[in-house]
Formats: sequence, structure tokens, C-alpha cells
Amino acid sequence: MLQTPYEMITNANCPQPPEAIQLAEGAKNLWGTSSTGNTLLDVCTYNVRTLLGEDRLQKLLSQIGTLNWDILGLSETRMNGENLHILNGGHVLYTTGHETESLYGVGILVHRKLAGNIIN
Repeated sequence: MLQTPYEMITNANCPQPPEAIQLAEGAKNLWGTSSTGNTLLDVCTYNVRTLLGEDRLQKLLSQIGTLNWDILGLSETRMNGENLHILNGGHVLYTTGHETESLYGVGILVHRKLAGNIIN
């Protein structure tokens, strides 16, 4: 499994935007900033093959238990429609898939320490 750290940058660390962008009217704060300074997030991806059944979800949680992760992108969840689950440990799982069949599907698992930052 590949872990990729993502570091948010502040204006001081950003390259200067091209002059054409600087002249754009109404463009304010073109570069991303973090109000808390630099923040390190561990973003991972995982092909789960299926999350149908409570046992598969428990197996996933046990497999990632030793990893350092903040956001986990999931593929092949095979869950129908859109689902939002707050798990027993406080993690938030959002999945979306085929409307009528248990095919395809992707999901995002957000660590409990970031769950309070989810707006909708």
C-alpha cells in the first residue's frame, strides 16, 4: 500500500503566479493557504474489492489499524447508491456506487480526528 504525504502550503512558500493571473480582476488569494500553518496529511488508497457485509468492513479496519492515515480512498466498494456511515470508532465512511446493482463503487474513509471538519 502506498502512502503519500500531502503538505499544505502557505503564501510565503508559493511560487509567484504568472503576470496574466495577477492582472485578473476580482481574483483574490489565488494560492491555497492554511490558517494553522503547515499541516501534514497522510492520504492513502486501497482496493477493497468489496465492502458488502459487516465482516468486510471490520477486516478493512483491522488491516489499516497499524497504518498512519488521515484519509483513505477506497475503490471497488460495490455498495449501492450513496451511503454515509459514522463507524463505531468515530471514523466517517462515505461511499457511492451503482444505483441498483452491487457493482463498482468508490469511497472515502476519514479518520476520526478529522471527522469534525466534514461540512456535508
